[in-house]
Amino acid sequence: MFSAPGKELGSGYASSSDAIVQATGDAEGLHILAAKENDGFSFYEIARLNRTDLPEVGPWTGYVCTTGSGNYAAAVYAPSVWSNQPGAYDNGAFAAVIRLSDGKVTEVPDRVQLAYFTPGCGTGDEVAFTSSSATDRSVGDTTVISVDAATGSVTSRRTADGYLTHVTPTEKGTVGVLGGNLVDLKGVGKKLSARKLAAVPGPMFALTASKKGTVDIGTVDGENSVISRYDGDDGGDFTELGRAPKGDVKLLPVAGGDAVVGDVEDIDTSKAPGLAKHPVDGRVVGISRQGHLVINSVFSEQMKGITTNIGSPSEKGVGSLTVKATAVKTGVKASTLVDADRERPQTGSSLSLDPAAFDAAEGDDDDPLTCGEGSPESKCLSGSGAQVIGKIADMESPCIVKRNDPKRQALQASANQVEWAVDQAVHGNLTVSREADWHDTSLAAYTPQGRRACSPSRH
Repeated sequence: MFSAPGKELGSGYASSSDAIVQATGDAEGLHILAAKENDGFSFYEIARLNRTDLPEVGPWTGYVCTTGSGNYAAAVYAPSVWSNQPGAYDNGAFAAVIRLSDGKVTEVPDRVQLAYFTPGCGTGDEVAFTSSSATDRSVGDTTVISVDAATGSVTSRRTADGYLTHVTPTEKGTVGVLGGNLVDLKGVGKKLSARKLAAVPGPMFALTASKKGTVDIGTVDGENSVISRYDGDDGGDFTELGRAPKGDVKLLPVAGGDAVVGDVEDIDTSKAPGLAKHPVDGRVVGISRQGHLVINSVFSEQMKGITTNIGSPSEKGVGSLTVKATAVKTGVKASTLVDADRERPQTGSSLSLDPAAFDAAEGDDDDPLTCGEGSPESKCLSGSGAQVIGKIADMESPCIVKRNDPKRQALQASANQVEWAVDQAVHGNLTVSREADWHDTSLAAYTPQGRRACSPSRH
């Protein structure tokens, strides 16, 4: 990623063991990307997750985390359209673990939750996936599927009453959040008991395990993001470590603990062993294991045109993934284009772009949002529109028809086209012009947002 790593990453990069794993989705699947600092953080695709039994389902989305040893990654993934289907969202996604030494993928047999707080990676190689039976009328129960990432095998399936989130293994056991409380999870047979540890002081956007069984959380209080720590003592409460403007800090796991990244000036980590802090400007979506590289965005060029203005698809082509990052030690920003179909590079090779490309690339896209804090959660990089690049101009279908007219039939949009149109409409960009007599409809010229397409009785 960095064309002159000795200068841009700082001295000692060649002997560094720092590494990073990130993910982004498109119509080809969920791309798992990896990079090592001693290779100049040259990103490559180490695995691609999809299902051949689900052809043409549109783009994929998901989440990935790295286990405490740094040897494995765990991921949940599903077609992005499933995120709007409660059953699929709560217990329909797929799960897998990836061996980072060679990219071997082991599928987990259970169907799991598609949520930003799962999978849960902690300080060891145990990974926690969750599956919920929640419905519109009931919080249901939550099953925690524990997986040994080293073998890819399920070690236990235990169920707790209620909607359990943020399940994370720590040095002192597994914790989660249930009913607004941080809870300690203990298994007896096929059941989980949840013992209250402390009340969570507000809506959460992150939970990470740190040293000696401590737990750090990010919550929202009005217009502030708040970072707090629970030290693991029975009967204790969370201790606030500091605040920042809402959305300006992220709490992320790193080797041996965790890190708070972003606008961290007013966050005091001096009494929070294991919690590092890194001041970084702009958006943050990921950090390397030793905190030497911060990821500002990662997305598939195939998704361009989905979140940008109509008529501006990427010129870089399908199969390319863009990573934008900042070297923490030097502050140098860089951008790289990863060929997802290229074989894994050998050590010493480079897929780098000049760091100046970072600035040149700014503003050329509106990256899809991810999951995490509050409104735009953490930027899941989900989107819609399988194989639509280059076809943006013909995607929208009018629905302006009179009743019982066999000569004027409504054009039927696919699910991907509908989702694409909604994505454009919420940004006020569904303004593509349709000339008169579009598709032999005998209609005057129009724009989709310029008139109502269908009355409710015609949907």
